[in-house]
Amino acid sequence: MRGHINKDNSLNRINTQLRELDRFTEALVLIEDCSLEDFLADDELQRLAERNLHGALEAAMTTCSLLTVTAGHGLPNTYEGLFRQLAKEGIINNALADGLETLEEFHNILTHGKIKNWNIVYDQLSNQNYFRNFTRQVRSYLRRAA
Repeated sequence: MRGHINKDNSLNRINTQLRELDRFTEALVLIEDCSLEDFLADDELQRLAERNLHGALEAAMTTCSLLTVTAGHGLPNTYEGLFRQLAKEGIINNALADGLETLEEFHNILTHGKIKNWNIVYDQLSNQNYFRNFTRQVRSYLRRAA
């Protein structure tokens, strides 16, 4: 993945995903300060968190896939290990990859609608910095690679 990204279409798609990730993260800021008690009592807050956490994860994972394809590695079969691959290539740091990998399992819960414990969703609200750092590190890589 090191080197220059010169595929305008791929770059546009990556930047679109990063903007989407920003949008989802901004929406999560609106609920990050609510108490657990308020969160558990409010179906709308729960759905807002679920929708925006899922969207943020999808945007981050799609960005990973696009970076992988742009680098000529082909489309991955699964999302598993995408963050680790970006760390190996020096696009994001290992600490960020570790944090984002913990969210991959949470992504499966959201994707399959198997939320049985809203405390888990509430706990994920504290992981927004992973998304912000991911966006910052990918944008930094794109500037270096241009």
